Amino acid sequence: MSLPAGLYWSEQGERACQDHTPYPGSDSWRSGRWAPVPAVAMPELARTHGADAVLCETCAAKARNESNASKGRVRPRKVTQ
Repeated sequence: MSLPAGLYWSEQGERACQDHTPYPGSDSWRSGRWAPVPAVAMPELARTHGADAVLCETCAAKARNESNASKGRVRPRKVTQ
């Protein structure tokens, strides 16, 4: 099942785009009570919680990591033996 484009949120406050939500109808989808964020709520979310509140958490993290890598700000991995 494919979801329409847009932002979704769970009852726990998680935010995700259609590519990063749990599979619709799955246990995670139902228990999280995922639903589309109404377009009319977006400006209020951004105003009260900041611009990141209207972004998919996974997409935003990927963009931050790519930005840091391009600026040479990648933390070295710990070597474990």
